[in-house]
Amino acid sequence: MRAQLKQAGMMQDPDLLIPLQEVRTAYLSSGLDRLHRDYGSIPRYLATGLGVDAKTTARIRALLLR
Repeated sequence: MRAQLKQAGMMQDPDLLIPLQEVRTAYLSSGLDRLHRDYGSIPRYLATGLGVDAKTTARIRALLLR
């Protein structure tokens, strides 16, 4: 993707996107810490923070636990 952006002339330094494309443990930990501080749990975040209903939450859970 970065090479395509550079070739298309859309970005001079597409390597600036690297932090947005990486998965870093510190980023994930920080996000989960904040989620737990603000909502107390992932199910409460889904319901209150995102407005996901119980049926959809159950479907998500089933898909992730396959």
